[in-house]
Amino acid sequence: MKGMGNSIKLSKPPLSEKEALLGLTHIKGVGPKTLKTMLGLGSWSVEELWHAKPALLRTLFKGKQAARMVEAWEVAQKEVNPARLLTMYEKLGIQVIAYGDPVYPSLLGQIYAPPLILYVRGKVDALTGKTLGFVGTRKCSAYGEQVVQRMIQDLVPARPNIISGLAAGVDGQAHQQALNYGLPTVAVFGCGIDQIFPRRHERLAQQILEADGALVSEYGLGVAGSKSTFPQRNRIIAGLSYGVVVVEGGVRSGSLITARYAMEEGRSVFAVPGNIFSPGSQGPLKLIQEGAVLLKTPEDIFQELNWLAPLKIEKVIETKENEKENSEAFSTGDSSLLLNPSNSTLSDEESRLLACIEFEPMAVESLQQKSGLPMAKINTTLTLLALEGHIAQLPGAKVCRT
Repeated sequence: MKGMGNSIKLSKPPLSEKEALLGLTHIKGVGPKTLKTMLGLGSWSVEELWHAKPALLRTLFKGKQAARMVEAWEVAQKEVNPARLLTMYEKLGIQVIAYGDPVYPSLLGQIYAPPLILYVRGKVDALTGKTLGFVGTRKCSAYGEQVVQRMIQDLVPARPNIISGLAAGVDGQAHQQALNYGLPTVAVFGCGIDQIFPRRHERLAQQILEADGALVSEYGLGVAGSKSTFPQRNRIIAGLSYGVVVVEGGVRSGSLITARYAMEEGRSVFAVPGNIFSPGSQGPLKLIQEGAVLLKTPEDIFQELNWLAPLKIEKVIETKENEKENSEAFSTGDSSLLLNPSNSTLSDEESRLLACIEFEPMAVESLQQKSGLPMAKINTTLTLLALEGHIAQLPGAKVCRT
């Protein structure tokens, strides 16, 4: 702690920050939240904390917990050689990414308890960009399979990276459909990076790697999955994703845990409605009651995440080409090249309303006073402008220019 005079003198070979952090994550009973808190309490470095002596640890932990932590620290310091461990992972082709590394996914780093170490097999780039999580029941119905297939098929023009957990059911379907349609996909493990679970997905995991996807875990070699590690895995799926699609699941299922994490972190949650009598529909229906986006078509995803609707890409390209022609006309002085407003793709009302819309999100209700148009006309015109790719309609009755 600052001001307590608890300095840590190092008597061992120096370690890099990544190596020291790797050692800290091997201390039994110490999770990312605890380590992050400890690193924020004192003026010590990561390396100094790894070499911490019992006297210092007793100031950080109290009672029986202090005795357990001292023992856990001493065991790890004796049995773990971080530098040798890092070299071993490098030789195995497993990337060890520490929190704070330039390639650490920035979106994941924003969550409450980000993993301090990520083990990655495959392409690290697959963890960033347009990322969308898919989760659901392990007992996926034919309807659930159809939903996953159609959604991912229709998402292809937007080129998102599909994030899921390699589990049976919806997870496996999401990875497989992403592969079928040429989208990168990331499987997040709830066990060691070398443990494929379930076993029948070994071939699927290999296909993910072959298609420039990635396998990711916060657990190193040999760590078996447990009742605690799999729920922790779900926060990573949510953390890597701008939005999470929940296809099917019960009210106490793992998919609902992922959705809760996503909501807590301010990510969008999309719930696919189903038969109200089906147990697998109860989770998504509950999420819809709690404010999740009712997902009917990919357009719901495009609007919520402010992604360009793929059917309008050509329209936007055409608009940009017209803008370029206008620019050339002004620079050459050739008025014959100028677009005639009467022949513009926008109607008078659309042009009038578009001029009132800013690039920063703004309330729809403020447009009535700015434009002088009736609210009914504004709502209709906004829909047309959104379809043409000029604006984005945002949650909370807000809009912005695109």
